[in-house]
Amino acid sequence: MSLRPVGSELVTVAESAWWDRYDAHTEEFRMPKQMATRVELANQIGADGTRLLLAVYSDSAPPWLREVPAVEMLRRIWLQEFRDEEGQVRWRTSQEQPASSVRLVSPYDEDARVGVKRETQWDGFKVHLTETCDDDGPHLITDVATTSACCPWSLYRQWMRENTEPIAEWAVGHEPQIEGHRLASC
Repeated sequence: MSLRPVGSELVTVAESAWWDRYDAHTEEFRMPKQMATRVELANQIGADGTRLLLAVYSDSAPPWLREVPAVEMLRRIWLQEFRDEEGQVRWRTSQEQPASSVRLVSPYDEDARVGVKRETQWDGFKVHLTETCDDDGPHLITDVATTSACCPWSLYRQWMRENTEPIAEWAVGHEPQIEGHRLASC
């Protein structure tokens, strides 16, 4: 998702420091290691983005700017990531952000969510595999399902119990014979 189509309309809004601050591609950018420096930078990014959004939604801006999907995504992400405290834009703490089931984690895919399993955390989705588990044959993947990263394993396991009958019924009479299956989640 890109703001390129709106670039020429907003070039007058950009402060000269923006050209240095945002010159690098996102993939090349690294947040500072020290938390105080990280928060200071995040607050600056929040203020810059707020300035941009205020310009887009001002009466003097062309109305079509508000209809650009990247602008809408930016607005939604800014609402959940930043807050205004007496005229100062502040980065929200993790406790102030929306629940993982609704929190946007990627400007490229609005369905991606935060997943957590023990000490591991990721942004995206979960993949669930069903495989055969015959002792004498190869283990074959018979079904693949993708769910939200925040969908708990217990809910998916319940769904699989209710929906694996068609797989089991299909397997009867087909070679190789499937004696059982196993569920796995990654």
